Amino acid sequence: MPQPTLTAALQNCRRDWDGAIADFDRALQFDPKLAQAYDNRGDPKTETGDFDGAIADFNRALQLNPKYAKAYDNRGLAKLSRGDLDGAMADFNRALQFDPKLAPAYEARGVVKEQKGELDGAIADCNRAIELNPKLAGAYRNRGMAKAYKGDTDNAIADFNRALQLNPKLAPAYAGHGSANFLARQRCRATGVFANCRNEIRHIPACSSGLFVRA
Repeated sequence: MPQPTLTAALQNCRRDWDGAIADFDRALQFDPKLAQAYDNRGDPKTETGDFDGAIADFNRALQLNPKYAKAYDNRGLAKLSRGDLDGAMADFNRALQFDPKLAPAYEARGVVKEQKGELDGAIADCNRAIELNPKLAGAYRNRGMAKAYKGDTDNAIADFNRALQLNPKLAPAYAGHGSANFLARQRCRATGVFANCRNEIRHIPACSSGLFVRA
């Protein structure tokens, strides 16, 4: 019989969130002090919009292992998804304190900085994420959004194209690509046009369940 944690991980990959949660529940019946199982169970809860439940699981994982970088990263995602930018930033910083090479944490922290209007910082974090993992599609997408907000539409489009090469199903990259193309076509018009377009881009959702989706 497969181990519950392995079965749950496979369920996670297939996006069977309810099945994954049930299997992690079973794993925790065998070992209630398994920090990884709490952390992993929090992932599908975040994906299904149960942010409070996810954060409770990540909290428990961190109680069991206070240096668990991935759990800080995942808790930051849940906080980001429900709009707690300061809490998310603190968790991503903490994750990177324990694991300075955790590329997804740089990617996600870049999203927080983008949401806060710190566009140069967002681009720097996405650059670092890409240095660590050149196939991280979401980092290209997020860097493209920050570049689009700065008016660097040509390079934004290049980033969206790269994101879509790596993950053709990354819907937010299509949305960002279309908006950046629109901005590029309008650059010869009055500056007020750009302001309106920039506002339009800011209302593109990153995912259906919250502000951010990891690709």
